Amino acid sequence: MDLRLNGKIALVTGAGSQSGYGRKIALFLANEGCVVVAADINEDGANQTAAEIQGLGSQAMAIRIDVTKRHEVDRAVREILERLGRIDILVNNAGTSSRLRPFLEMTPSDWELDIGVNLVGQMNVAQAVLPGMLSRKYGRIINTSGGQGIPNISIYACSRHGSGTCRGRG
Repeated sequence: MDLRLNGKIALVTGAGSQSGYGRKIALFLANEGCVVVAADINEDGANQTAAEIQGLGSQAMAIRIDVTKRHEVDRAVREILERLGRIDILVNNAGTSSRLRPFLEMTPSDWELDIGVNLVGQMNVAQAVLPGMLSRKYGRIINTSGGQGIPNISIYACSRHGSGTCRGRG
């Protein structure tokens, strides 16, 4: 498949999980010709994904990022821009499901974690990359969501749908 992405620079959050979607998305984009930034709070996992991409002959870098902390997001974006010059594509994929238990047993801290990563985190990263995209008049932001209908992860589904349904222009 040729999506005409050759040479585009893609930032994929949540790319450090070796069992989640982020790694697969990063590998797909690399196969489409993108330079991929594998970003995750799990730095070892991000490094592993970047190394796998490099092993395929594509360019990649890894960066540690906690999407719930805006100052960390801003630092990571600055580092990417210093090394690669721009970010063309953001796949806002970082996500978590803090507790696998019935809704009635969940606590406010469970909600805070999931909403912090799954909703506020997507806003933090999108706001950090948008100025460059707007100034170049080019950019793509893809927010992922999921988890609907899976028992005992109601917080995850609510928080992901809050960010995954947003549409609009800068």
